[in-house]
Amino acid sequence: MRVAEPSAPHEKERGYFFAMAEITGGTREYITKLQAAVDAIETDYYAEKNKGRDIFERILIRANETYAELLPRAGTGLNLAVGAIRPQGITIAYYGAPLALALYPTAHDLGIADIITEKNQGDSLFSDIITGSLNRGDYFLIASPRLEVVLPRTELAHILAAKSGRFGAAQIEKTLTGANNVGSFGGFIFCLADESAPKT
Repeated sequence: MRVAEPSAPHEKERGYFFAMAEITGGTREYITKLQAAVDAIETDYYAEKNKGRDIFERILIRANETYAELLPRAGTGLNLAVGAIRPQGITIAYYGAPLALALYPTAHDLGIADIITEKNQGDSLFSDIITGSLNRGDYFLIASPRLEVVLPRTELAHILAAKSGRFGAAQIEKTLTGANNVGSFGGFIFCLADESAPKT
């Protein structure tokens, strides 16, 4: 899991790069190569000299060609998401079926919308790209699918509606502590606190 917090002005324009991977049955070599691929995508994203809305998409096209060998083979499972949260929106590319939810304020609680609705097991790592927007007060969750076994989405929404920011994160962490019997899981929750800076 990774969230880049840009510091240079040109990086801030690109927003916050994030990546989340859940690998099952992968060799150490496979995990190392996938990590190197994510590192390279992040580096390319912030180093790309061209401007425009499709920068991320161009980088992913190159990544699909460069890292075709990383498509999972029999016996290896992969849920992978890379993306960027920018002032003008969010872009996510994924393989497998990572859990991705938008949680947004309603009159009484937080509404929940699935962002990823179909499993991607195509012939390239990033053949599915989703773009959208976040409003102030919205939350974005990207996690391994196993997270819902321990923390159902309705309970997650209830916690975030009752306790915002770091207090909500602390309550979620407390809920997840001791849930080792379901295997490993992980993820990020972003809250768009103002127009430019998501909070993790």
